[in-house]
Amino acid sequence: MTQGESRWISCAGDGITGRLFLTRAELKDLTGREQPAAQKRWLQANGWVFEEDAAGRPKVARAYFFNRMTRTESTAPAEGPWEVNMEAFKG
Repeated sequence: MTQGESRWISCAGDGITGRLFLTRAELKDLTGREQPAAQKRWLQANGWVFEEDAAGRPKVARAYFFNRMTRTESTAPAEGPWEVNMEAFKG
């Protein structure tokens, strides 16, 4: 693994969000853009799936990023609707 690869694999970020989604620095590295509006334009133009947070910043799931960059699975979003398995949280 190269130093660049280990940067993407690390869980740097702010708590659980840093693990589920790419960090701001990673989005900047991916898109080559710093401003959220420019990042969203790049993501849309290149066919990336993303959501926006309450501040309008794009959020890209880390799992989607890995799948898309390695082409290990389909890049199409999973069919919804999603449901939370509450049984998984019971002790």
